[in-house]
Amino acid sequence: MTTISFYGMMMVLNKERDLMMLTPKTIHDDLHEHHTQVIQLFSKYPWLIPATTLLHIIPVAIGVHGFWQSRALSKQLKIEREKTKQLALQQVEKVQSAVASHHCQRPSLHHLFNKISSHH
Repeated sequence: MTTISFYGMMMVLNKERDLMMLTPKTIHDDLHEHHTQVIQLFSKYPWLIPATTLLHIIPVAIGVHGFWQSRALSKQLKIEREKTKQLALQQVEKVQSAVASHHCQRPSLHHLFNKISSHH
């Protein structure tokens, strides 16, 4: 029987049968065998320890950096959206005040014709 040792693997390749479920004892034995092989490899080649550690740290560092970058960009996007809303409100206030001041200071063309026709 040939086993594939990998965390989370729940199947065994068997010569007699295609696939069968692993028992907890088989999983434990496979993990123990894998750990023994890793310890032997590291004791034979100790320089693999920092190299392996570095290979595991790089993706974690990239993930952490991406997370913080995403947070910063999300915060910046919220700030820019708020600025846009404030500018839009200012434009609406300017238009409303311009319309209000326009009606108060200048008579419309209709009012002007009424004044001219009333003087005659």
